[in-house]
Amino acid sequence: MAVAFLRSNGKSSFGASDNIASNAIEVAAGNLVVVMVGGNISTDAPTITDSEGNSYIHRDLISSTNAYCRVAYSFIATGDASLIVTATWAGSETERKEIIVAVFSKDGGSSWSFDVGDNTGTAFGTAAASGTLTTTGTDEVTIAFQRGNATTTISSQEIAGGAAINTQDIQNSAAWYRLFSSTQSNITATATLNTNAWWVVDFLTFKAVAAAPGGIVVLRRRRM
Repeated sequence: MAVAFLRSNGKSSFGASDNIASNAIEVAAGNLVVVMVGGNISTDAPTITDSEGNSYIHRDLISSTNAYCRVAYSFIATGDASLIVTATWAGSETERKEIIVAVFSKDGGSSWSFDVGDNTGTAFGTAAASGTLTTTGTDEVTIAFQRGNATTTISSQEIAGGAAINTQDIQNSAAWYRLFSSTQSNITATATLNTNAWWVVDFLTFKAVAAAPGGIVVLRRRRM
């Protein structure tokens, strides 16, 4: 399997501010960076940027009662040993907010491609779950993000019915992932919260696509 999890970090803040910046994290050109920003109340969807000017693709803001999250991702062009990722709002956000940054690598001869995503998971209770996805890659990263309106302890994180790796669990937000070497049908991301809460889940997947082999060129000697 070519894809691999490298590292992640998370940060939480409380109080009036129009941004939250991550802790420094090492990334290299060619890495995949996936970012989740969560909070209690959002007046607008935050914009994700980083200290090297890499371009981020933003997913729709999803929200429930006093819980929201927005996910963005970047196929990193410019690496940095101490990259800072920042989420910025148009206005001041007065409630608690978190940012989670996860970094994945791939083989040098392949390229990243977004595969499929679902951000319809939202409800009240202790059983957080995404909608279903069917993947198309054979070298795949699947990652889920959960945000609740209360501080919870998360457990039993699963993707496709199997144990996933919990990469971050900070304040009201969490992230977990699983890697696959074959396509997966009708899979979900699930987790258990230790107390009832309004929650949202964004579940998305990426695939590493091998470069097409080069053609063979046949040279014919011209008769003189």
